[in-house]
Amino acid sequence: MKTEFKEKQSLVFRIAVAALLVWVIVSLFQLQIDIRDKQADLDDLQAQIVAQQRINEELEGKNADDDEYLEQQARNKGLAKPGEIIYKEIPGN
Repeated sequence: MKTEFKEKQSLVFRIAVAALLVWVIVSLFQLQIDIRDKQADLDDLQAQIVAQQRINEELEGKNADDDEYLEQQARNKGLAKPGEIIYKEIPGN
């Protein structure tokens, strides 16, 4: 009777260990899938960062031209920098 009880305990223990191993393996596969998905998201975000940095560099280059453009537009409206004197030519007869 004791051997029969021990055999049942041994069988239950083996089933429990097998179930635990299956759970661990399934969990590891799920984690691997999650890691792969997150890595793909990270790669996408890094590509977006690179694209945004290129756009920023292009805009910084345009800002230098914008200062010259704004100065030209201000002069066309008759504005001057502080301390600067503007002479206007008045056509005469």
